[in-house]
Amino acid sequence: MVLEADVELGVMSDQELAYALDVEVVRTIFPRTRLLDPQPEHRTCLRYKYLLPKKIGESQHDETFRQIQDLQYHIEALRTRLEKSLALVLREPVVIAGRLDMSTVWSLSGGVAFQQYPPRRPGLARLPVHLNQEQKSDLVEIWKCIKNSEIQTENNGLALALRRLSYQANRERPEDELLDVMIAAEALYLSGGSSGKERGELGYRMALRAALWAQPGENRFSPREIFKLMKCAYDVRSIIAHGDKLKSRDIKILDMQVSLAELVFEVEGVVKSGCRRALVEIASNSTLWPPDWDGLALGQ
Repeated sequence: MVLEADVELGVMSDQELAYALDVEVVRTIFPRTRLLDPQPEHRTCLRYKYLLPKKIGESQHDETFRQIQDLQYHIEALRTRLEKSLALVLREPVVIAGRLDMSTVWSLSGGVAFQQYPPRRPGLARLPVHLNQEQKSDLVEIWKCIKNSEIQTENNGLALALRRLSYQANRERPEDELLDVMIAAEALYLSGGSSGKERGELGYRMALRAALWAQPGENRFSPREIFKLMKCAYDVRSIIAHGDKLKSRDIKILDMQVSLAELVFEVEGVVKSGCRRALVEIASNSTLWPPDWDGLALGQ
């Protein structure tokens, strides 16, 4: 799957997998054994092919160091873009196990460098992820939209929302997941440089805007139901953030008592859908975030 020039998502080659196993970026099923589930979903990688100019007799090392540093920044940007893209396309979290740098020419014989990214929830690294054709198309589109939004640095609220949603795989408790999701929701629906006086009744304002922004068919809830869902989520978030005791009766979806994990799952779906629409709107209309919320509320 080609995401952009020289960047593709696909199955690791046998050589890449051998290197990944040797340095334990990809872990075997049991410690100190060579047992590996050979399914493709356990050996997927984002592959970036790059070329650094070969210089002979170069006396100025600053330029070479700058090129290598720029390359590192670019590779890290690709990783974070992939995390954000997967967070919007998939409902379940996905972890990136690590990074391999394979050089065809290193000290005249080639070489490999690696960096592990130990997940907070190791079990996620074992869960297979299957992308259907629709999800593959969505991933390519979302990747391009996120790249486009990164160029427009004015979209700070949207950038924060995407970043917070990508943290999901590193959270172990639903309380922490809810805080991240609600920070994303506030960044998405409350950004715009309003004064402190205008930011009164934040929960009501955020829930109303989430309902206005939701697209028909994207969620299983009506706009009125989204309003109630987000209002409840904001209240629960406030209880958790203020260190108060959360009671079971406080957690509801459409007036039905549910678990905190269920609330997080549904709220996250609404916020992710809102982020996807925002990215598409920005990419297609070359607009900045946020939209004219008052105009939307008034049907203009």
